[in-house]
Amino acid sequence: VLDVAVNGNGWFVVSPDSGGEQRFYTREGIFYVDNVGNLVNSNGFFVLDSGGAAINLGEEGIATLNITKGGVITGVNLNGDTIEGDGSVLGLAMFPNQDGLERVGQNMYQVSPTSGEPIDEYGTPNEGGYGAIASGFLEMSNVDLTDEFTGMITTQRGYQANARTVTTSDHLLEELLNIKR
Repeated sequence: VLDVAVNGNGWFVVSPDSGGEQRFYTREGIFYVDNVGNLVNSNGFFVLDSGGAAINLGEEGIATLNITKGGVITGVNLNGDTIEGDGSVLGLAMFPNQDGLERVGQNMYQVSPTSGEPIDEYGTPNEGGYGAIASGFLEMSNVDLTDEFTGMITTQRGYQANARTVTTSDHLLEELLNIKR
């Protein structure tokens, strides 16, 4: 249930601090619940809701959990009560130029002058142009292995051709020097 993908526009908003003061953006929807009930990503960063706060599902443990297309999190804890974060909505962000986001590593990005500030910092999934949340799914890689291998082989062949050119040029210069002597 905690493997989620955005089917359309939008980036999950995560933060290393529960207050959400420093924010990063990711399309990686592999989420976990930590030992105190916080929803976190694979780096341990807090996943923020549509209000900009860290999502906490309570310390009682989770018996059942559901995430709707609209990003609403509902469930029941091990005591049979609704979870604390019942009704929390996953927050999404969109940018004027998402290709301008600055990569900071580990599938996370931050705002750059090229990307512009988020259009709506914490949008609601499946509304206003934001993509729907697909629970139980992960976004596929955008790397095509056949294209990458083809490019690598082409580059390697080019390198080999250039190395042969240098070797031949070296050999010709040596022959010229020998003729002059």
